[in-house]
Amino acid sequence: MLRFLVLLNDMPLPKQGASGCTLYTFLQLFVPAHEVAAIAPSELDARRPLSTDVLLIGLPTSLQREQLRGVRYRQSALFDYFDSPAPVWGDSDEGLLRSLTDIYLRPFVDRSLDFGLRMGTLPLYRKPNLARCIRASNLYRTMTGRAPSRRHDVCFFGSPTRIPESRDGQVVFYDQRVEWLLEVTAPESPFALFGGLAPCRAERHQLAELRAKYGDLDRITWGHRRINFFSYFYHLSRSKVALVPAGNGRWTYRHYEAIYAGAAVVSTDFRHCDLLVPLPKDGILMVPDHAPVTPAVVEAMRWHEEYPDRLEENRRFLETYFTHGRFSPNKPAAFERLVAQLPLR
Repeated sequence: MLRFLVLLNDMPLPKQGASGCTLYTFLQLFVPAHEVAAIAPSELDARRPLSTDVLLIGLPTSLQREQLRGVRYRQSALFDYFDSPAPVWGDSDEGLLRSLTDIYLRPFVDRSLDFGLRMGTLPLYRKPNLARCIRASNLYRTMTGRAPSRRHDVCFFGSPTRIPESRDGQVVFYDQRVEWLLEVTAPESPFALFGGLAPCRAERHQLAELRAKYGDLDRITWGHRRINFFSYFYHLSRSKVALVPAGNGRWTYRHYEAIYAGAAVVSTDFRHCDLLVPLPKDGILMVPDHAPVTPAVVEAMRWHEEYPDRLEENRRFLETYFTHGRFSPNKPAAFERLVAQLPLR
């Protein structure tokens, strides 16, 4: 009998991500191979019955009720790996899926929103290059007995991602990344920014729209070739403050990367958001939407100078769940958090 059966998302939306393989790979770290499986809904066959403790259904899905006739399970949950804060039904049979379970797992959960479901969190894909950078950083500390020197005041590299907001029944976009960068690079700002907006080719049109709205953006645009991850982490490790405005959601991988790089983190406000591997919210300076970012950067600079132990504590907090930034069998805390969201009936 299986412990977990993952039904992969078989109806991917355009230009969107994981089918569910990230969840399957995560489970394989903590569960014996014969107790976890991943298949597409089309592979279900009532003539070949399956039994599992937990059935995990990736969305959107073509799954139909008759396909489940050969599946016996004690608990089921829906999940998706998309950036939207709302459930991603797509062309799925929403009525059928809601009749199976009220548990819905996502990369992050916005607790300020209510969808009539018990929302939970999923493991995130961890970049293998992050682990390599962390090992190199740890080796440097061991060999030299000190942390890298911090040559940059403030660091940011990223796309010109925008936050959708609802105003008077209409969707408008809040350009938090652009506004923060313009503020910290203003003539009266005491800070020096390393980096800037680094749009990919598909985002060049968005940059043109932002220039029409804000004027000249040259001082906040990274004009060099696209930076690779190792160079990015190198400069992040040599920055006193990392800016972490919102990405496609209220969290970004940059939160974890900046903490591992030892920078003081100035973040978009994500107090109402949950992740499977929680972020140390008390060790991060959060800025409310549309508020100036400068006071938080000033405070972050003070943290860096006066409270370095606080930044090191952030790293230790993450290592409760990770080994060098990656999930590993000897750190089961994240797996235990996932399972706690799936009480067996």
